[in-house]
Amino acid sequence: MKIKQHSSNQTKKGFTIIEFVLSMAFVGVLLVTIAIITVNIITVYQKGLSIRAVNSTGRELIEEFSNSIASAPAKSIAGLCSRFNGTPGYQKCINDNGQKMIFQEIRYNGTISLQQDASMNNIDLTVENPPLYGAFCTGRYSYIWNTGYTLNPSYNLNGYVATVAFRSLDNYNVNYLQPKLVRVEDQERSVCSSKIDNNYELTSDRTYNLGDRATYASVAQLLNNAEDNLAIYDFQVFPPTQHHITFHSFYSGTFILATLQGSVNITAAGDYCTEIPENLNTDFAYCAINKFNFAMRATGELNENEKRQNQ
Repeated sequence: MKIKQHSSNQTKKGFTIIEFVLSMAFVGVLLVTIAIITVNIITVYQKGLSIRAVNSTGRELIEEFSNSIASAPAKSIAGLCSRFNGTPGYQKCINDNGQKMIFQEIRYNGTISLQQDASMNNIDLTVENPPLYGAFCTGRYSYIWNTGYTLNPSYNLNGYVATVAFRSLDNYNVNYLQPKLVRVEDQERSVCSSKIDNNYELTSDRTYNLGDRATYASVAQLLNNAEDNLAIYDFQVFPPTQHHITFHSFYSGTFILATLQGSVNITAAGDYCTEIPENLNTDFAYCAINKFNFAMRATGELNENEKRQNQ
């Protein structure tokens, strides 16, 4: 009886080192590709969220300004300028149609540049004469804002930030606020008039004093809860057209709303959000900007006190 013996040199199955290295290289390339695609998807998704935040907040601000103008009392140009009676600024105010009592904008006289690091040496991030802050007084509510250029510390303009002064709840201490955009009830347009001297020139003081009656609770901060950290970059209110009998005034204006991230440059000729090349970890995906227009007629009814002041 024969017993069959197995050969000791029988072939064994398995992967060679070369096959293993090739398979691992393929898996590595696949994982890198998936990671890049995922990053791009997240970037596009975040960009969409930023654009949506700007557009939705912009529409809310249009409604805010329109409602404020619509409810404002009609006031003649002489009524707007009555504060300057007996001063050299009265005739200047009349000639200006009282525009400084309605809208003020302070710009930086010169060029500012974004503070750059070594990876941004070839990026042009300079802005000519950027807006810094301003005020819009409708006669019912007044608005005060700092632009994104003053609020973004990368532009090194902290010394030009406008502040709002208001009384604390104990009515003794004065508190200060550096606003993105705030609204305060102001039927007398005291916010705008407080920045104009008797020669009808804007003062250099950067603090808007809201008066003894204004407290923190009376100051509505309109952009603090907005998504994606938004700020006003420019605000323009054109001289209103006024009916010579009813004094109803038609207001129109524009504002640019954008994120604080993304190196926004509203004077750029191309993309207003600057993308830093060869750097996946940038703020570009969080950057969005849009320009909005609004128009409304002021036809609000005067109360008795306002009627007496308008005579």
